[in-house]
Amino acid sequence: MSKHTPGPWNNSHGGIRSAHGMNIDGTLGGFERHGDGGFIASTRIPRSIQAKSPEQQERLREAQEANAALIAAAPDLLAAVKEMVAQFELTPEWDLCDYDRRMKARALAAIVKATEVVS
Repeated sequence: MSKHTPGPWNNSHGGIRSAHGMNIDGTLGGFERHGDGGFIASTRIPRSIQAKSPEQQERLREAQEANAALIAAAPDLLAAVKEMVAQFELTPEWDLCDYDRRMKARALAAIVKATEVVS
């Protein structure tokens, strides 16, 4: 299981920051401590990607904002999915309907994906 930076995470000026001061810069692989909230990830469009039109630039900006919002919500989403699985665990497997079994399996798969350490 991974030891991710605890939430909450906030979307701030093209980057995701932690309120707990842990700085993880995935692009540089560095770890540092900061008292004012640390950097988690960047959602900025690399300078090497040039928009060919204003419309394409707007689509890139919208994708950047959507990605940042999703990344910032990740700790909350993980906690909610874990809580959902805990509720499923209170019900005997034989008493779950097919839909509940599928949702439990999807939730467990999402937890593994979110916590799996890739080396």
